[in-house]
Amino acid sequence: MKNRLSYDEKAFILVGALTIFKLIYTIGLNVIPDEAYYYLWGKNLALSYFDHPPMIGWIFGFLSLFFRSAEFVVHLQPILLGAGTSLYAYYLGKEMFNEKIGFTFLVMSNMTLLLFAGTIIATPDTPMIFFLIAGIFHFHRAYRNGKWLQWILAGIFFGCALLSKYVAVLIFPAILLFLIFTRERTWLKSIKPYITLVISFIVFLPVVIWNAQHEWLSFSFQLQHGIGGSFPNWQKFGDFLGGQAGILGPLLFVIFVIAMIKIIVEWKYHSKEVKLLFFMALVFFGFFLISSMQKKVEANWAAFAYIPGMLLITYLYLQDLQMRTGWRITWVINWFLLIIILLIVLVQVYVPIFPIKYDPTDQFYGWKQLGQDAALIIGDYPDLIPAANRHQIASELIIYSKHDFVCFDLGNRIHQFTLWRHDEELLGKDFLLFDKSKRLSKAIINSFKNIEYITSIPRFRGMKLLQVVMVYRAENFLGEK
Repeated sequence: MKNRLSYDEKAFILVGALTIFKLIYTIGLNVIPDEAYYYLWGKNLALSYFDHPPMIGWIFGFLSLFFRSAEFVVHLQPILLGAGTSLYAYYLGKEMFNEKIGFTFLVMSNMTLLLFAGTIIATPDTPMIFFLIAGIFHFHRAYRNGKWLQWILAGIFFGCALLSKYVAVLIFPAILLFLIFTRERTWLKSIKPYITLVISFIVFLPVVIWNAQHEWLSFSFQLQHGIGGSFPNWQKFGDFLGGQAGILGPLLFVIFVIAMIKIIVEWKYHSKEVKLLFFMALVFFGFFLISSMQKKVEANWAAFAYIPGMLLITYLYLQDLQMRTGWRITWVINWFLLIIILLIVLVQVYVPIFPIKYDPTDQFYGWKQLGQDAALIIGDYPDLIPAANRHQIASELIIYSKHDFVCFDLGNRIHQFTLWRHDEELLGKDFLLFDKSKRLSKAIINSFKNIEYITSIPRFRGMKLLQVVMVYRAENFLGEK
């Protein structure tokens, strides 16, 4: 009789296969605008950046030491982090419960758009989720065996999560709630959890230093970005719930909500592991659920809640709910929906089977050709400095035209390019200005002595016109008016 593969072996084979598939799958995809923007952070390394903490830029900078292709570096980063997240997730499920639960959780999480599609697109969420799940794994070991190494590792990983995205700070109230409402509260009398907290904020210090040097720009921007608005706003609340069903899967999201309620109702019967996962999911989901009642919340902001949430669902089903016929049917339907939705999206990226007017998969196309066309125009006007008035267009053109660009923010919110730009050095100079607007804003018109239309560059996906970038001769920059 042949020896069966262990769950550990199955986990490594699955993660390896997914990694290879993603590397092949992304070969034909252009870098999307946000990825291009973050990639340029890696070419201009700093302690932090305006929009987010620096981790995504640092990783891009590190990978760029080994690979010259911007597209390969951009695609490689989330794929590697996704593999790391999957393996930590499997071992967390294994150590908290058992191998079968850990492996089932690994498979199901990778069938969601959250963890599959989310690990082929480079965003700050990808490193944040990796470092958070790694931190939780070591925190779980720490409160079980009390070893200093595990407390220290937890602090380092949580600190790296803070270096990835500010929302990672929610991990600390989640841990505090866990310690207060379980028998692990005895750890509150030990110095070890506090050392973990101190280590996390020491790791986070580069962001604090950068903000102190830049008038606390990033902190204030994020506070204004995430707080405010009228309460309650039921439309935004509904949009948030719809977005969560989209990234997790509609049926799985409903199961997530039911699982959270079930744990509250049966609180005294559940283990401390279940309660730890519950508080992780509750704090990340609950915070943005409440926030969505007063301001628009992007679908991915609460994404981390569903990592511990899916492990909870897997545990509850395999330990109890699979004995019930209704839940077995629901479980099968959920898997079917996850696979179908994932396959549709994967196909849609390469073959647009659904004629969607504003197809989000369009963002993977047309940028390379746009950059090459822009390079030809730049060559025709050697006396003009290439410039753009949108950081998304500037980032794409820098990568694909192989030219440096000045990026203005005339009439728009500031961004990292604003801090890189020195307006006093640009006064009186002439620019070849690329802008997506067919009608220039007053802010642009008033910032130059003379502006003259030159041509336009279309961006296509096959025969589908996606965008038209207008090109202007903008003479004698006067400064923003």
